[in-house]
Formats: sequence, structure tokens, C-alpha cells
Amino acid sequence: MAKVVVVEVYGMILVLRRNQLHQITVNGILTNIPVSLDDGKVKVQQEGNQNVILTDFGLIVTYDMIYHITITVPSSYHGKTCGMCGNFNGNKNDEFQLPDGKETKDLKSFGAAWKVPVPGVVCDDGCSGDVCPKCPENKKVVFEKDCSIITNPQGPFAACHSVINPESYFRDCVYDVCMGDGDRDMLCHSIAAYMTDCQNSGITVKNWRTPTFCPLTCPADSHYEICAEVCDMPCSGLTEIVKCNIETCFEGCLCDAGFFNNGTGCVKGDQCSCYENGHTYKIGESVIMKDCQERLTCLPSGVVKHETMTCTTNEECVIKNGVLGCYPKPNDAPGTCWVMGDPHYRTFDGHYYNFMGNCTYTIAKNCHPDKEHPEFEVQALNERFGSTKGTYVSEVIIKVYGQTITIVQHETGLVRISNSLWYLPVSLANGRVTLQQSGLSVVMETDFGLSVQYDWEQYMVVKIPATFMGKTCGMCGNFNGKKDDDLTTPSGSLAGSIAALGKSWRVPGLPGEAYCTDDCTGHCDVCKGESWLDRLEAKGFCHLVTLLTDGPLHDCKSVIDSKAFYENCLFDYCLGKGYKNFLCKTAQIYTDACQRAGIHVHDWRNIIGCPAPKCPANSHFESCACPASCENPTPPADCKASCVASCICNDGFLWSGDKCVPSNQCGCVYSLAGEKRYLQAGESIWAGDSCSKKCTCNPTNGQVTCTNANCPSGTTCTVVNGIRDCHAVSHATCNIYGDPHYITFDNGKYDFQGSCTYTAAQSCHIDGLPLTPFAVIVENEKWNEIQVTPNVSMAKVVVVEVYGMILVLRRTQLHQITVNGVLINIPINLDGGKITVQQVGNQNIITTDFGLIVTYDMIYHVTITVPSSYQGKTCGMCGNFNGNKNDEFQLPDGKETKDLKSFGAAWKVPVPGVVCDDGCSGDVCPKCPENKKVVFEKDCSIITNPQGPFAACHSVINPESYFRDCVYDVCMGDGDRDMLCHSIATYMTNCQNFGITVKNWRTPTFCPFKCPGNSHYESCVESCDTACPGLSDVIRCDLKTCFEGCMCDAGFFTNGSGCVKADECSCYENGLTYKIGESFVTEDCQERLTCLSSGIVKHERMQCNSDEVCQVKNSARGCYPKQCQLKAGGSFTLFNGTTWTFTSPGAFDFVQVCDSAVAVNWFRVVVQMQTTSSGVYKAIAVNVFIEDVFVTIISQHEIWLNGRKMSMATLGRNQIFIKIIDQKVIIEKPSAFSLTYTQLQEITITVSEEMVDKVCGACGKLHGSITGESLQQYMNHNRAPDFPSW
Repeated sequence: MAKVVVVEVYGMILVLRRNQLHQITVNGILTNIPVSLDDGKVKVQQEGNQNVILTDFGLIVTYDMIYHITITVPSSYHGKTCGMCGNFNGNKNDEFQLPDGKETKDLKSFGAAWKVPVPGVVCDDGCSGDVCPKCPENKKVVFEKDCSIITNPQGPFAACHSVINPESYFRDCVYDVCMGDGDRDMLCHSIAAYMTDCQNSGITVKNWRTPTFCPLTCPADSHYEICAEVCDMPCSGLTEIVKCNIETCFEGCLCDAGFFNNGTGCVKGDQCSCYENGHTYKIGESVIMKDCQERLTCLPSGVVKHETMTCTTNEECVIKNGVLGCYPKPNDAPGTCWVMGDPHYRTFDGHYYNFMGNCTYTIAKNCHPDKEHPEFEVQALNERFGSTKGTYVSEVIIKVYGQTITIVQHETGLVRISNSLWYLPVSLANGRVTLQQSGLSVVMETDFGLSVQYDWEQYMVVKIPATFMGKTCGMCGNFNGKKDDDLTTPSGSLAGSIAALGKSWRVPGLPGEAYCTDDCTGHCDVCKGESWLDRLEAKGFCHLVTLLTDGPLHDCKSVIDSKAFYENCLFDYCLGKGYKNFLCKTAQIYTDACQRAGIHVHDWRNIIGCPAPKCPANSHFESCACPASCENPTPPADCKASCVASCICNDGFLWSGDKCVPSNQCGCVYSLAGEKRYLQAGESIWAGDSCSKKCTCNPTNGQVTCTNANCPSGTTCTVVNGIRDCHAVSHATCNIYGDPHYITFDNGKYDFQGSCTYTAAQSCHIDGLPLTPFAVIVENEKWNEIQVTPNVSMAKVVVVEVYGMILVLRRTQLHQITVNGVLINIPINLDGGKITVQQVGNQNIITTDFGLIVTYDMIYHVTITVPSSYQGKTCGMCGNFNGNKNDEFQLPDGKETKDLKSFGAAWKVPVPGVVCDDGCSGDVCPKCPENKKVVFEKDCSIITNPQGPFAACHSVINPESYFRDCVYDVCMGDGDRDMLCHSIATYMTNCQNFGITVKNWRTPTFCPFKCPGNSHYESCVESCDTACPGLSDVIRCDLKTCFEGCMCDAGFFTNGSGCVKADECSCYENGLTYKIGESFVTEDCQERLTCLSSGIVKHERMQCNSDEVCQVKNSARGCYPKQCQLKAGGSFTLFNGTTWTFTSPGAFDFVQVCDSAVAVNWFRVVVQMQTTSSGVYKAIAVNVFIEDVFVTIISQHEIWLNGRKMSMATLGRNQIFIKIIDQKVIIEKPSAFSLTYTQLQEITITVSEEMVDKVCGACGKLHGSITGESLQQYMNHNRAPDFPSW
């Protein structure tokens, strides 16, 4: 495909590049289209979807910026041309003329002769003749049908056939689409090529595009026309630049009514560009002209402002990256300041220091701005990690040209601009500010030379050109060439200490300022205060630094100070006591610095045992990489000369924002008012600040379509956590606690003591609405722990169904959750953050990205919170959330009942085998005797005490119902103290949910809260306090409420569910948590993951054996023996996975040994099926023959052995075992088979590996499928002939 078109004419070199849609390079300078050069001798303008270069002597070059180039010359050049387009002598048979005038018949030689060498570009001259790939005949037939629109005599191009023969275009279309594996874009471009040539010849072409066939999507404020006029609705001044008297037309986009053509798009009248001396300037754009003696700026009035200027003595006037400007002279090195790790600082002048403040600080700032040195400021937010001493850069804020750019830790591939998340690359302020991913970092660059790099984790680099010497201030120093005055405060005086320096540059007035500090408490110098043994260990560990700086990083000593590297290692080791992966990350940072300085770095990871960085799906890590992206699918060949370590997409994939996608699923570039941003395929964004227009990327054509839209009901357009979106106006919470007591979304209160499983809340009536379906189900049971004959029910299981997943929290599984049947450690982060499950305090919390939050204290209290967008769209035990608490008892059919028991029964979820009841109702429920009530009211009065610990909450949440529920539950629990404490804690939790600060009410004798080892009780626990490395990638740290619970003691770290030493932290990968030594099998059983003590997850390939199947069993995924199963209701699954349902009664040979040579392990299983009164089939008897043993099990769970009823629970004979365990009958001979028969008449049969190929029967073979007959016929063939039929 054409990538670049170069035209050399009138001493000018004009370059059109595919990735620069509305610009052209003229003599090295990037210039906006349209442009008129040399008094109109050369014009460049957009006509339809073509960029056209026109000359005054008749040369015309068109390029659609994708696929099609045309070159038109006047007849005066007859016989005067040469090159790939031929000699224009009227003879098409002598086109292959070489530069020396000789003719060749070899096409490849002809092409090679006209090749223009380009330094650093690796290419080839392609194939020739029979060597070229051919389109297979079977594919050709398909693509000929698609391309036949070109040759169709009744088609849209019929009028052109007599002027331009369509046959060659048709053949080229078929071939190109075939080589593109049927790519629809290729098809559309091929057809459009013929259309364009027809239009060039003045032929009127009918509209051939439809909404489903090759649609051409236009940008905002325009519409498609098959014949677009160049000067339709022009901006004022445009017609002085472009040529309007074009005799031909091109398809393209015309402006909607009320909008004007600025030469490349449609804008409102007050957004037109400036046009002067043949050039086009966007509003706000500044361009340097005349040997850097003049700056031109386009004002909103449409007038170009002229200002004189000169370069400084340290600058030279040169062109860089297509922009003429004043740039630092090559001999003047830029200033480089970096912040990394703890953090450690290196100033512009090379001074090193350590600073552990955890506020927001000004890192670098232009304190003396002028016309030639624009204002800028770079800030960094530091956060604590682990030991409470060390900090790291968690957020970078850049202010320049009126823009505020925020880069947040772990938001890889994204930046925050204008209160929204933008994927890279980004262009701001008419190209004066650019952001793009480079290696493992994001790099922001300005047109005046400022560069900021951040790796989305801890490492930040600020570079400024030498022209800013003496103008900067901040934590990076004043850049005056002197190290000894870098610690200067805003007042100009030297700071008395590093902490004082930080305090002076703290950014005031930010949230959280009251809770941050600039000081480090305790021993903050390098290993001082540590024992001699700890210091010895630190030196031994950091000896690895010497191995690196003397080895693979040897050539980097001109870039990095090896002494600083070693000192930083000692510092971080002593603070973190061997903080995992510290050295690996630091070595990666130094490697990055060296590679960006053009220094080759040898492999060092194996020397110190460092794994490669984790990469997204469909990508891999390379230490010297040139990633191909959707914006730049073909990196330049000389990229390797200045490469950096990076994740690179696998073959067939391209970088798209923050992930690798198939090359045909790339996104779009969205442009508006001097800003450009990348949108992923299908991504939608709000245009503007009012959420009134939504723009969506259409990947089929790479265009952005904008439509008018509004926020859904219950939401409003606001900024939350720095992101503008339609956010919920409010939230409502349903509480289920105690016996259980319910407080609905609408604050209705009732008691329902059923011990079954109930739908607590689910989405209802949301068809056609932008709401996510969900359901929350709660299973109750009698609380047997407090009474022999319990009066009290309690939540046992909480189930959340959302995003196609089923999440189950069980009271007996404290730090785990079942996801789609698989037991997984908490915390987890699922589906790219759509769902997180984490422990905060004593609560397990399930959070979704749309605002559903479910908490469960694993004992007593469940809360369900929904956003206001679900108002009137919920149903279940928690009510309908319509603002009316008097109509909560709505049934599934929408009708209302007044009977509480009927209401609960209607929302009951049947669970097979579970015996439960719907509890009592009204006067039938037990009551608390008055003499006991007086005692328990005194205990519970702490809730209502106006001078008590909850007094601040009384005006927000009325405590009376909680007090009454506390008295009742404690009474029903016969004064149980745990019940009392849980009742009080429920009120406390709900108060904290409303942001109320609650005083500590627990004492060593009243409701003490016991914490596990290495932790202590706090009434308000932070979710990310002293987190293990990697934990913050999984959990949400921005929860606005806190819960009581246990916090880690000093020197210990939270792994998400407990407190451990640094070297005992879990592994965290792809949103999952793995304990050290734990192994986990992936979804397809193709890989086993094991958490190593280093904190790294080891990946090993695996495969199930031939007699095994990848499935979930006992909540664990793995390779298990293939099974033949009969389920309740007559569902029958064969060994090979085929499933059907019984439709007739009788006795069936489920499985038997068919190999006559087998004697010792011979067995046979016959199952007798019978229909029930409801028409469902079930097994009424199972007959098992094992050698000389005959066992019969009947549906009443009676077992008959050789005609005699078994009286013992376990029996063994000749390696044949019959056992009754947990209401299951198990019959097995380990060397042959195993059969399980449950109380629900369900049967499971497995066969040993030795017997796999020796069995037959209805269960079938372990491999293959049933062919040639219906399943019913198949089952009839396997009826047991020696058993009676009925």
C-alpha cells in the first residue's frame, strides 16, 4: 500500500504521508492543507477524500491517503516522461524503459532500476510473474461476486465502461481482496479506485455505497456526497488559497447547514482557520517563519498576529520533526531530572538526595517565563508503600499551554485530560503538546523542548533544553550548572533540610493535604539504626548492583552514577527489608535511561534472576523493541538503533491504546479544536462538558460518528475521581442483618425469618435501557452456633450474578470466593476491573464498575447498594426502589401483597436437597418476655445513647429500629454476647457507610475484637494501607468509606486478607491472587500457574490425559477422570460429553466390560429408569455386577449384596468396596471403576485408565461421537435384554 508520495517541482519538495491526513511537508516543514505556494504555482488542497497537488503547468497528483494515487500530465509532456508510469509516447508496449533509455522485458529489473534509495529502510522489489502468490479458485469465485459491481452492465459504473475498460480494475479487485483474506476495506478501496478514475474522466457515477455495503462515514457536522464540490460553503479567505474551478469531482463529505468548510473539515463560523499568504493556520496555532525572525499566531478573529522574535545564544534556528523553531545547540546538553523508587531524586545539575514526603510537590517549573520560554509546571503526588517510610510517585500532573495533563499510576496506556481518560497517542494545543507510549513509559513532549516521562509505576524523568538554564525552580533545582544551590525554596533561600525543601514546594489546597507529611519518622538515613547483621545483609544483597554496573551496564557509567545506584539499593533494602523485585525494577529503570541515551545494554535479567515484565494478552516482552501500532503499523527500519525495552504485539496484532488487537480491529483518531486523541474500536466518549453529544469509533471505516445524547435517568453529568461521565445522582442501600431484619432501598423496615434462599435484589424492567442486569441472592440458615434449637436465622451464602458470572461468598470460606464454580482467593479483579472483590476491615466487598456494591461480614450483616440509575428498576426482598416505602411487597409478576410470608415465599430460590422454611409471620413469631427485654435493652442502649459513641450518627440514621432489632435478636439468642456485638456493629457499619466518624466503642471486656497475628484493631481500616507489592493493581484503593477491622503491625504487609512479612506476600497476576506455593490451573487446562516465593507466577504447559477431562470439581479446576452422569430430572451425560434427557423407561446397560479376555476386572452396571407422576424420569434401581459380586441399590437407599440386605455402612471384599458417606452410596474397585449414587438418585460413573478401551454400553466410549443414528436409537440398542421392560 502507498505510504508516502513525494513531488519535486519548482525547487520544492512536497511530501504527503499516510499518517498525516491534513498536512503536507514542504521543504521539510509540516504545513497545513490547503496551501498555495510561490504565488499559486503549486496548490495543495483536499477534494472529497483526496489530497490533490496542482501545478500551474498542468501536473496534478492525487492521493486518497490510503490506497490510490493518480498522476496527470498535460499533452505537452508527450514522450517526455519516464519512470514506473511509462514514457507517454502513445505506445503501451514499450513502457519498461530503464533510466539509461534502454528497454527491459523483466518487470522486477524495471522496478529495481527506478528504486529510490532511502537510508535505513529495508525493503524488497517484490515478486514477479509465476513466483507471485495466486488466488485459489475456490476463493476467487467468492471475491469475483463481490467485485462484480465494477463490471455489472446495469450497475452504478455502467456509464463509464465505454470510456474506461473495467476488466483490469475487476481483476485487480479480485486479486487484492483475495490477498487480503477477504478484507472489506480492501474491497471498498478497490471499487473506489475505479469510481475515482471514472470521475476524473468526467463520468457521472451513481451512488454505490449503502449503509451495509462500503459505507463512508463522515466526521461530525458533515454528510456524504458522491460528488463533493471543493469550494462548497467555504470559510472566509479559503477561496484565495484553493482552486475552485475544478472540472471533475470526487466523493467525500460536504458540510451540514450552518457549518463552513475550512479546507479539511466543517466548523462553525467562529471556528474557521486563518488564511494568509497562501497558508492555513488553525485558531491558536503559532508558526515560526523567516529564519526564526517572526512568529505568526492565528487569532479567533481570523486575523494572523505577527510578532518579531530571535533565537537565544544557546539556540539555533533549525527544522525538527517538521517544525521550524529555536532549538538548543547540539553542544548544549539538556537538563535531566529524575525521581524513582523511594523516591530518590537527581536534580537538573546532578545533585542526588532522598525525600519521603507523601504530599503533592512541584517537581519542576518555569519561574521566569517570557515569550520564548513558555510557562510550565510539573507536579508529582507521592504515596506511601509498605513500611510507612518509603514513598513512590503515584501521579504526575503537567500544566502547559493552558492544559492540565494527569498521569495516574497503573493506568497503563492512558492519560487524563479534560476530566476524561484518553488513550495514547494524544496531540494537544494544535500539536504543540504530544503524548505517546515509548517502551514501558508515557512520554509527553512540547514544541519548546520540555519532555516528561513516567512509567505508570514509580519512575519519572523531566528534561528541559539548555535554553531554560537559570529559569527553573522546584524539587529538580534551578538548572544553573551548580549542584550546591539546588535545594532552593520558592523564596530563593536554601532549605535547612530535605524535609524543609519538600515542605516549601508542597502544592497547597489539595484534598488529603491535612493527612500527608513531609517528614520521615524514625531512622531515615542509609541503614543507620539497623543492626550490624541487617547492614551486612544489605551490603551482600546490593553487591548485585556491582555485578550489574561492572557487567551488562558497564557502558552506562556515563549516564548513571554507579555509586548512586549502590547507595539507593542500600537505602531501599534497609527500609523494605528485601522488598521484592526492588532490584529488578531499579535495573530496568537504569536500562531505560541508558537505551534512551543510545547505549547498548546487554542482558542482565538472568544474572540476578529477574523475570521479564508482564505484558498484556497477545503480546510479549523484548529488551530492544520497535512496537507496531495502529497509528504506525510499520515502524521505521532504523528504530533498532535507538530502541527501548517494551511489550510488543504478537504477529497479526497491533497496539491499540492499552492492548493488542487484530490488525483489522484498530480504532480511530478523533479531532476537535486543536486536539487529537485515539479511540479504541467501539469506544464512545462524551464530546464537551455537558454530556450532550456522544462520539463513537466505527472500526470498519476508522471514522468517528457523533450523535446527540443525554445522561440516563438517575444520573447527571459530573466529574467523579477526575473522570467526567454520567454518574449516579445518589445511591440507595438495602440492609439485611440479624434474624434477619430488612431495611429496603426505600427505607422500609420488616422482619422475615425464613431459612431458605431468597432473591434479595435484582434488576427488573431494564429492557432497552443502558443498565447492566444483576441479581443478588442470599441463603439463610438457622444459627446453630448459639443454640441447640435455634430461634435465629442468619445469612449463610451471598450470591451475585452479574456480567455473565456467578460469584458466591460462603460463611465457611473466609478469604475465598467461588467464581463460576471455581474457588478463588480474595482479592480478585475480574474482566478488566468490571468487578472487584476485596476485604476491607471485617467486610468482604463485591464492587462493580456501574455502582452495584455488595458487602458481607461473613456472619451477620449483608448490604446491597445500587446507584440512582436503577430507581424503579429493582425487585426482590429489598423492594422496588421507587421512593415509596409502602409498596415494597411486590411479587415477581408485579402484583402487590400484604402478606409478608407470601412475599418471601414468592422470592424463594429453590435449592435441590435443602430443607428449609419461610419462617414465621406476624403474631405467630416468638416474642421477647418483658423481664428479659429490660436486661437486653440496657445492653443495646449503647446504640441510642445521646452521649455514646454513635451520637454523631443519630441525625443521619435513626437508631431506634436498630435498637429494637438488637433487643429482639439478643433475646432470641438467649443473651448471646456475639449476637449483641454483631447487632451493635451493624449500626456502626451503616453509619460508616454514610461517612460518619464513629468513636471506638469496643473495650477489652465489652465486645472485644480479636485480630490475628501481626495485626491490631482499628475502628476505621484503609483498604490499601501497607499493601504488598502488586496488591494495589488488584484492589480498589479509592473506596470512600472505611470499616472496622485489623490493620498490620509495623513491619508487616497486607496481602489482601491478612498481614505477613515482606517475603511472604502473595503473587498477583491478571487480577488474581495466589498464595506462595499455590498452583492454579487455567480455564482450558493448558497451563498450570504456581506462585513462587519471589512473588513471581511460574507458568507451565500442561495437558489432560486421554481418559481425563478439563472440568471444575469440588470448586477446583483440573484434569479429572471422564465421567458418565445421570442427573436429577433424567439428564444423561456420556463419557464423551454428549448430553440428552431420558424419554422412555426401562433397564439400560450403562457400562460393562466388552473385552472377553478380561476376567479379573470384569463389571457391569444396569440402571432401571421409571417415570414419576410429573413426567420426569429417575433411577429407581442400580444393579452392579463385579466378578462374582452382585449389588443392587434401590431409590430408598437400600443396598442388597448378593440377594441380602446390607446392614453395615462399609464393606470390603476382594478389593471391591461399598461405602455410605454423606448420604452417598459409593461402589468401587480402584483398578476398574467407581460408581456414586446420591440421595437425589443421581449417578456418576468413572472408569480406570486401564479399562478405557475395554468398555461399552450407554455411557459410550471416552473418545469419539455417536454417528449414524439418533440418540433414542442409540439408547434402545443399550437396553439390558435380561431385565424386564415396561
